[in-house]
Amino acid sequence: MKVESAFYAGVAAFFVLIGLIYWFASYERAGSTLLFASTLLGLLTAAYLFGLSRRYRHRPEDRPDASQADGAGVVGRFPGPSPWPVGMAFGVTMAATGLAIGSWLAFGGAIIFVYSTLRLIGQSWAGMRGDLEGDEGSGPGSTAGSEPGPTANP
Repeated sequence: MKVESAFYAGVAAFFVLIGLIYWFASYERAGSTLLFASTLLGLLTAAYLFGLSRRYRHRPEDRPDASQADGAGVVGRFPGPSPWPVGMAFGVTMAATGLAIGSWLAFGGAIIFVYSTLRLIGQSWAGMRGDLEGDEGSGPGSTAGSEPGPTANP
């Protein structure tokens, strides 16, 4: 993660440079403050990633002598298809529209957003538990672990 922390440190240095140029060119406080706040965002991310790189083993991306084959293999678990992000987007859109129309619409949108978010988290955790327990066929419609049904010819 040293590559990533160096990248975000470079982002922070970029915003310091742009912030200084902007300040001396315009003497405008609001824009300069926002640019320097962006510097802090880059430094925060760089510090976090640097701390992670010191805690975990070295990855192939961090070694200069690594080959492409060193990084091959399983990357991680990614969530499957789900309708809940659409519900989250609808809830946020409804809540934002409610800010202009009325608080009742914003409240309804917030409820839809929170419900969809909790369902997405629950679905993701359920999939991860199945992966950890080794239940490959524990999804909906699966017959894993079920009793056999009645047979036509006893």
